[in-house]
Amino acid sequence: MKLCFTLFVFVLGVVLFGCDGRKEFSLGHELKPQSMEELLALSEAELERVDIGRMNLICARETGCGAAFEVADLVRELDVWAEKARQYEMRYRKTFERNPSRYDNSYAKYKAVNLALMVNVEMKCRYQKRLMQTGAMDDVLSPRFFRNPDDVFISGLLRKRRGTCSSFPVLLAALGRRLGYPLYLRLTFGHMFCQWDDGVERFNIETNGDGVDTPDEAYYLEEVRQGARHHPNIDADGDRLMVKLSNAEALSVFLETAGYCLEANGRVAEAIRCYKQAVKYRPRCVNLRRLSERRVNRGH
Repeated sequence: MKLCFTLFVFVLGVVLFGCDGRKEFSLGHELKPQSMEELLALSEAELERVDIGRMNLICARETGCGAAFEVADLVRELDVWAEKARQYEMRYRKTFERNPSRYDNSYAKYKAVNLALMVNVEMKCRYQKRLMQTGAMDDVLSPRFFRNPDDVFISGLLRKRRGTCSSFPVLLAALGRRLGYPLYLRLTFGHMFCQWDDGVERFNIETNGDGVDTPDEAYYLEEVRQGARHHPNIDADGDRLMVKLSNAEALSVFLETAGYCLEANGRVAEAIRCYKQAVKYRPRCVNLRRLSERRVNRGH
């Protein structure tokens, strides 16, 4: 059953996540690279031990296109937000116990939905509507969409409470993993979202700052079909669409996004380096290969 939860429902105290006793998602012995150089020196296996939020913030800072910030400061902010979500669980757990059917009798769905609504309501995070108003959303590859890294990296959500589909799912994954939630990033055409997958339950979760939804696979597969219709060069397998991204593949997406930001600000040579670094983790990605090869062939 498709669930759609609104802020109004939350204000009435209907939502909160609980514990289901399953094994928690864990980073194990966490690695904490401080710079892009340290991050890229790690193996793919080692990248699985790095906080996905830290990776995203390092890539955002690397662009140098927005206001300066310290990665360590915003990583600590992620810890604070995760603790707020944990407190919500303890405070409102009975709302689930009184009406578990609202969440398909799933503690997992209860926790994931509550986490997303905590970001919306408690932290007041919203979609960057300016991008829609200016028309930048009509083409997600337009320079306007990527000119400001705070629009597409979680630095914007943590500092300004504004983001897009490039940052909201990363924030949910970063916070959720701190709470032991098995949240993974997935891509469809021109869009990124979260999936809960603990080996028993699997569902998607979306939030845009106004509400939360749990769309089924068909919803996203239609996005892929529509994208392929207008962009015949799409290779769903090579581009890693509709699969759970490893941390290395997520880093590839972040590097690609950093490249778009750099290029939108006229720094093409630096953008090319980001694209080439991104290809390392998604070597069959048609779009990344085309970006780097086309620009090199043009003599940039």
